[in-house]
Amino acid sequence: GLAAAAALIRCDNSNGIQANTIVIRRNQGVQKCAGGYLIFVGAEAVDANVNKTNYPMIYNNDVTGTDAASSLHGIMIGASTGGAIFGNVIRNAAIPIVSKLSSNIMIMDNDIIDPTSSQSGCIRSKGTSELHVAGNRIRMSAGHINPIAVDQDPTGPTLSTGATFIGNVLYSPVKMTTAAVVGTGSDA
Repeated sequence: GLAAAAALIRCDNSNGIQANTIVIRRNQGVQKCAGGYLIFVGAEAVDANVNKTNYPMIYNNDVTGTDAASSLHGIMIGASTGGAIFGNVIRNAAIPIVSKLSSNIMIMDNDIIDPTSSQSGCIRSKGTSELHVAGNRIRMSAGHINPIAVDQDPTGPTLSTGATFIGNVLYSPVKMTTAAVVGTGSDA
């Protein structure tokens, strides 16, 4: 297992080096430790190195987390402009796909399987503008219940705006109170 906050694949722009148009594809991996990421691209917070990693293409990866990793992020893209996350399989992640402080991001045709229960969204936007979520498939099971998408969570102090949520499919064999959440009372 990896250390907490580690990632199977990491392209972190905090070192200030420009890393535009990177491709992360056809990888497999398992992260069995609490916290961290399966795939991380960009930055977690606003700093001098924002938008040093733009236009990433993250596709055809097969990654697995663990129920013990209650805060594990699956595929995270942060502080980037442009880019797409598509055709991936993400299993047992608390927040399987998250876009943070980014713009013009496409999340399409991913398979999310057994997301960790009681988290804040299978596909989550944190301060992202123009997030397009389409054609994703989410399969839940007992003990793995998480709303499909959350366009919320103002971060530093940007609110998420301009999201589209089209043609996604949810399967849950157990009762859930909410299937999808788009926006909250604090959002624009």
